[in-house]
This record gives sequence, C-alpha cells and structure tokens, in this order.
Amino acid sequence: MKKKDEVLEVQKLEIEIQEKESIINEYKRKIVQINDDILWHFKLYHLIEERGYIRDDAILQYRLILDAVEKFITNQSARERFSFYEEQLRNQLKILEVGKKGEEAVFEAMELLGSRIKYLTNIRFKYKNIDVEVDLIVIAPTGIFSIEIKNWKHDAVLNDKGILESRTDKNKKTNIIEQIRRHENCIYRILVEDETGVNLCNKDLKVYSIILWQNLDSNLTDNFKRLPVCCVNDLEYEIADRSKYTYDFSDIQIEEIYNFLCCKKEGERKYELRIADDFVDKFIECATLEQNIELEKVENELNLLYNRKERLEEIAYRKKYQPVKYYGGKTVEMTGKAVKKVGKVSLKVAKVGLYTAVIITELLDS
Repeated sequence: MKKKDEVLEVQKLEIEIQEKESIINEYKRKIVQINDDILWHFKLYHLIEERGYIRDDAILQYRLILDAVEKFITNQSARERFSFYEEQLRNQLKILEVGKKGEEAVFEAMELLGSRIKYLTNIRFKYKNIDVEVDLIVIAPTGIFSIEIKNWKHDAVLNDKGILESRTDKNKKTNIIEQIRRHENCIYRILVEDETGVNLCNKDLKVYSIILWQNLDSNLTDNFKRLPVCCVNDLEYEIADRSKYTYDFSDIQIEEIYNFLCCKKEGERKYELRIADDFVDKFIECATLEQNIELEKVENELNLLYNRKERLEEIAYRKKYQPVKYYGGKTVEMTGKAVKKVGKVSLKVAKVGLYTAVIITELLDS
C-alpha cells in the first residue's frame, strides 16, 4: 500500500470513528434517560418508600411494581435475568391476595346473619407484651369467637402437636395453635383485666377459638381434635350450637362488647415488602440491558478502529523516516530504544505520540 493510500485510509477511519462515537453517545443518553424515567416512575407512584404497608396498600405496591416491570423490562433476555425478582414479587402478591379473597368470602357470609351478631375483621390488639391481629371476631348470643381463617390451595393436615402442614409442600407449615392461643388470651385479657372493661364481662368469661377452612376445593384433616375446625358454610351453625357454647348475651351486651373492642383496636398491621436490597439496581440494570449490550458492541468496534488507525499511521511514518541514509550512502535502520552509532551518526529510537521516530542525537567526527 502506497503512502497516499494509507493517508486516505486513515481519513476514512477517522470518519468511521466519529460515527461510532456519535452512536456511543446516543446509547449513553438513552441509558441515562431510562434510568431517570424509572426513578421518576417509582417516585410518582411512591414505590418502596416505606418499610411497611397495610395489606391493601402492600397489594397495590406489588401490582404497581409488576406494572413497572412490564413497562420498562421489555427485552426477553432481560426478563429472564430478572425472573428471580419477578417471581418473588408475584409470590408475595399471591399470598396477600389469596388471604384477602378468603377473608372477604367469610365476611360476606357474616353479613347474611344480619343484626343477630356483631363482628370485626382484621382487627389488631395490643395488651402489655402481646400484639396480635385477629382475622375475625364474632360476638354472638352464644359467646365471643376468635376465628382464624385459612385459605390454602392444597390439602393440609393439623397434626396432633397443633402444627398446620401442607400435604404437597413440606416447607409450608405454621404453629397455628400457638397463634390462636395468643389471640384468644389477648382478647380475654382486654375484656376482663382492662380497667375500662371490668363491668362488661366476669372472670369466668371464655373466648372460643375456631379454625375456619375457607377453600372448599381443598381439605383439612384435623388430628389435633381439641379445637373446632369447620368450613365457611358450617360457621353459622357452629357458632349457634348451644350444646357447645352456653352464653346468652343480650343484644345490649353484644353491642357493648363490640363497641369496647372497637375502642381498643390498634392500627392495621403493616406488611414489610419482601423485596431484595439490590432490587432497584437490578431493575435498572435489566431495563437497560439491551442498550448496554449494544453500547459494549459499538465500543469494541471503536477500539478496533482506533487500533487500525494507529497501525496505519505508524506504517506511514516509518515509510517517511526509514530507512535513513546518511554519509556515504550508509543505511540506518531502527534498532529499538537503544542508542546506536552507525557511521558518523548517533541514533536513538523514541516513541513520540502514536509514532516511532528516529532521532539524531549526536554527529560524530568524520
């Protein structure tokens, strides 16, 4: 290749380099814009701003975050990379929605009983060192009932130790009896020991606990046998069974107990969002994955162009300055960085920018 051809090739490469640099700047601008859009979206909808949310707000948070996933992470490869986090979101949302759906079905059944009973839902109490949230409290003529609602999709067994276990998922288990005892004792102590409620109930008061299995498509096997277990369709008949429950509260007493418990309730329990600490960073990384891949590709192409340009410039420079002829037609060739005397000339090869130059350092005597 002639020197002129090399110069032309370098000029063409400089144009390509400018084009690549322009493309790189555009990708960087897009990445910054996506990052800003995501942060603005999270701020606009107040996503992940608090440590805990009441259940309805927690459900809304999970739904809005999943909507953001659909909006910003559109690349299939990025969605696969984000799948662990997305699955975590969907599982937590499902748990809350299933619980809410089961309780709402029970509450509708309670409405059918009309004025014969009073009931409170998802009510939280604190008494001294006890802090509980009860799914359902029913105040009926036959007594006061603390009801724990379960809406599991698959069959389960309540073993003889009071542990509720899924038949299909060995890791899904809960000490439901311990939970029920906490609820029952808290309600009792508020009604009997609280100084403002001393006239409502006497010391012989008993709070009855019931496990309510809401899902009619699955079954609960009761091996504990010391606590009533019924489905939603049986609840009305269970609490009306005077062979088990012998209180005879008047309408006035039912109203007083209901009002008193309403006065004692605490704010609704807050659920901490089950989201990884690096969630937002991973979200942004996956949302910009496609742009970053393309950016890296163009940057690699740009580096190749830089390297080719450097090689061509060096070849052109060598052709201009080497070999060097001096005194008597003697040829001087490059010898690396060492100083060498050739004929009457002291030479040193030096690196100057992108070029390698032969520098005459000293003229020798003839």
